[in-house]
Amino acid sequence: MPSNEDNVIAVDGLRVDLRNRSLAAFLAWLLPGAGHYYQGRTSKAALFFVCILSTWVLGFALGGGHVVYASWQPGDKRWHYFLQAGVGCRVSCVGARESDASDD
Repeated sequence: MPSNEDNVIAVDGLRVDLRNRSLAAFLAWLLPGAGHYYQGRTSKAALFFVCILSTWVLGFALGGGHVVYASWQPGDKRWHYFLQAGVGCRVSCVGARESDASDD
């Protein structure tokens, strides 16, 4: 895939091809680190994957598997799950939009 010079940045003296930023944000929303992996930054992808998923697994274990779940049982209305669903995607899209705006 040919790189677009608008998507190439310099980080610590190295050229990094960010490729399609929107796709990278979407992949990162699906799986932590997947966006960095798509961009060829495998070490950073592994770091994000391990740190974020280990925090999630630890929190899930501490909560006994019932940390955030949806329930409509009488006396146990839990709507918190729906407030958190998709938050990462919205944050990623806003960040990508701001990044594109700062390039102008």
